[in-house]
This record gives sequence, structure tokens and C-alpha cells, in this order.
Amino acid sequence: PLLDIAKHLEGAAFEEWRREIEEQFRNSPVRASVLAGSCYPEDHRDIPKFLDKFFARDDGPGKPGDIRPGAAPLRALVVPHIDLRRGGVSFAHAYKELRESTRPETVVILGVAHAGREEMFTLTRKDFDTPFGPMRTDVELVDRIAAAAGEGAFDDEYCHRGEHSIEIQTVWLGHLWRDAPPKI
Repeated sequence: PLLDIAKHLEGAAFEEWRREIEEQFRNSPVRASVLAGSCYPEDHRDIPKFLDKFFARDDGPGKPGDIRPGAAPLRALVVPHIDLRRGGVSFAHAYKELRESTRPETVVILGVAHAGREEMFTLTRKDFDTPFGPMRTDVELVDRIAAAAGEGAFDDEYCHRGEHSIEIQTVWLGHLWRDAPPKI
């Protein structure tokens, strides 16, 4: 029974525990930050130095400047979802391009779901908690996508709870536009 008590065995205790966790997530208005303190600093005051070092490295792109005159908004940006300590320079190259183009109102983040279950993709209306405060979700856009996608667009929403691929992007966006981050 020790493994059952520790929720390491499938069974009634595990299913009840899982239902409680999923219900807590469903009832929360935000997707809580799960990587603060492990993948990036927990304290928002430490994040600028942590992220800026990737811009400043020899293989980095240099510190982002002002918006380039006549810069058109980027339509797409391919950014890794790897741990920041290993992929930080790649993030810096991508986000420098975004920061120097026209500031987006909304950023659509297509994150990899490492723990998805049934659906091809899943949406959430939740704002994402970050060390800089919540990144607001463009609920109107999410609802338009959901209407086009049909039933099932939110069926696997729980996979957002621990998924890192979107959270890391929100930290970069919050860092670059601390005063007024775009919606996601």
C-alpha cells in the first residue's frame, strides 16, 4: 500500500488524486508558473541579467536595439523550447529579431505538448503566470480558433499545467516588454 499511498500505482487513490489536481487546474483563472526557480530565476528582478547574458555572449546576437525604422511586423518566428541554460543563445537570436521589429499586439505560441493525450492540439483561455506578472491570453482569438476547430479544442487543456514550451516563451516576452507585453 505504500506505493498506492504515494500515488505511484494506478487505482482508486491515484484516480481521485488526479481528479483533484485536474479540478484545481480547471478552476484556476491562470496557468501557474512551474519552471520559476528551476529553469529560470524565480525572482523577476534576477531574470533580466539571466536572459541578457545570452544576448551578450560571444555567440549571441548582441543586445536588442530600438525598433528598426520601417520594420514590418514579423509573421512567424521559430524559437526552440529547450531549457534556457542550453538553448538561451538561440532564444536570444530569435527574440532580438522580434524586439527590433514592430511590437506585436498578440503572439500566437505553438507549443509542443509532451504530455498531450487525445487531440491534435489544445487551447486554453487561461492567462499564464510569469515572474513579471500574468501574460494575458487573447481570449477572443482563442474563442475564434476554438469555433473553427470544433469540439475537443479544450479537451486536453490540462496538459498546459506542466508544459514548459509555452511558459519559456512567456518569460522572454515579459522580459522584452515588461511595461506592456503582447497578449498571447
